[in-house]
Order: sequence, then structure tokens, then C-alpha cells
Amino acid sequence: WYHDNLTRHAAEALLLSNGQDGSYLLRKSNEREDLYSLSVRGKDSVKHFHVEHTGTSFKFGFNEFSSLKELVMHFANQPLIGSETGTLIVLKHPYPRKVEEPSIYESVRVHTAMQTGRTENDLVPNAPSV
Repeated sequence: WYHDNLTRHAAEALLLSNGQDGSYLLRKSNEREDLYSLSVRGKDSVKHFHVEHTGTSFKFGFNEFSSLKELVMHFANQPLIGSETGTLIVLKHPYPRKVEEPSIYESVRVHTAMQTGRTENDLVPNAPSV
């Protein structure tokens, strides 16, 4: 769930297109070297929270944690306040650094069948039994 060089806009795009309510990731902030940004999806928007690395701990608002794992564990049980409206967000789904891309093979196969007038079964090779 740590994405080193992800921009704010890229984080929003990932979380909105592939995430769900409570999906989150951590990235380096563009503002300062000692800042991270915790990007969290809540309903149909993404909120960004600063996390300051002091060298020995991580500060988040009035809270201080000895590790990022401790911070995430805390907010998996205690909701964050997500906006001026007071929306509560709980960290539920870490957004993986490597996301499995959907296979385009199936859509290519079906498209080929449509273009050539063949049926799907015509395009599946008969593999010899082992």
C-alpha cells in the first residue's frame, strides 16, 4: 500500500477507478521531504491526509505513531474525519503496489470472433489430452 512516487491525481484516479469505500494508499507528499500523504477513498471521493515523519515517529494530527503500520492499524479501528461534512472513513482495504491488470485476451478473442464471423468455439484450439 506504499506507493513512493505517485502523484495526488494518480492516487485519486487509482482509488476511484479500482478502489472501494475504505481503500487507501500512502505516498510521498510533493510538498516537503518529511511529509507523506495518506490517500483514502470515502464514497465517491478521495481525501488526502498529511503524515509527518519526524525521524523517530509519524505524526498524524494530534496522534503520534512509532511506525506506519501502527498508524494504519489505529485508523483501521478508529475512523478518520474525511471532510467538512464530518464524513467518517475507516481504513479497510490497502491498495496494493502491484495491481493485476485485467486480461485483454478474452475481449480480443470475442472481438476476433465477431469480425471473422466465426463462433467462439472455432477460436478455441483443441488441446491434446495429456
